[in-house]
Amino acid sequence: MKKILIIISILLFLGAIGFFLWPYFRPSAVTTVQPLPPPSTPGPVSTTPAARITQEIAEPILSYWFTDAGDLIYFSENGKVFRRTPQGISEEIAALDQEFQSAAPSPDGAFAVAAFGPYAAPTLSLLNAKDKIWQPLPAGATSAAWDQTKNRLIYTKENGAITGIYNFDLKTKKSTEMMRFPAQGLRAIWTGTDRVYLSELPSAAALSSLLSVNLKTRALALIANEVPGLMSIWAPNGETGLLFANSFKENLLTLIDKKGTTISSAPFVTLPSKCLFEPETVFCAVPRVLPSGIVLPDDWLKRKFYSDDRIVLWNTNTNEVKIIADNTPFAIDAEKLLRRGNILYFINRYDRKLYSIKI
Repeated sequence: MKKILIIISILLFLGAIGFFLWPYFRPSAVTTVQPLPPPSTPGPVSTTPAARITQEIAEPILSYWFTDAGDLIYFSENGKVFRRTPQGISEEIAALDQEFQSAAPSPDGAFAVAAFGPYAAPTLSLLNAKDKIWQPLPAGATSAAWDQTKNRLIYTKENGAITGIYNFDLKTKKSTEMMRFPAQGLRAIWTGTDRVYLSELPSAAALSSLLSVNLKTRALALIANEVPGLMSIWAPNGETGLLFANSFKENLLTLIDKKGTTISSAPFVTLPSKCLFEPETVFCAVPRVLPSGIVLPDDWLKRKFYSDDRIVLWNTNTNEVKIIADNTPFAIDAEKLLRRGNILYFINRYDRKLYSIKI
């Protein structure tokens, strides 16, 4: 009898453990991500007829941007940089002699910082699109960011466990140290203020933090601490941002202020890298379905997962969601969204070509 009671006690104990752990290990069904109805307090929802999608460039590209003069600059997959004028005249302006990683254009589009090589230890170079020349940034630079309102450039550089922030003068090509602090593996995002946001490379398997630095006062503030899968983008004024987190297999996208305080939950789930943040409005490519077993952002960044998106416009003040493109003639996995006037541009990851939608 005593042995039976002991066995029953053990079974009850194991059953209790199984009850609490079951949500974490049970197989999940395919998750359909719908912006309608939103999970948070909804605002009005409006829809538009299916938009016509136009292919802008016939060859696969890696990155693109527009200059103030309307020229389209793009990096092709064959290792060349092209400029296309508004009249449709194209010319090669530079070549890529290393493995391309990313490019960040200046506000006027006349320059761009390109990162080459491995993500953990990139090589950064400055492209002068007008003069068609490359200018390497100082050795050891790990990330660079533009002031979103002026052609001011900063970069980060690590020395052991210390990260320094430097100003790079576009005219003299000289660097000036602005500040340093103990940190490693940070990437910079500069908004149109004296505030710079610094974050670690995102992964659901790692706890990442988000910091802000005031370039005038040198004040350092912690915005988010030890968040799995952390990714963020910011409005041009730096006052609000979109923060993605993968917490206990739940994908969360929230609107936050400059102190990291949650303002509201987004009425859909997507990655910040699939969004364009403008003042008070956000364009986003939202996956229709997230299959079971998909880990964000890792599987999307490593191209193990390709989504099928609808494109929406979210008014962060009214919470209104407007569908810009739905029922598209082919699957879209959109990234690098950019708007000029009433035209929204994006790269489709399925074929790496540039497309546009009239909004």
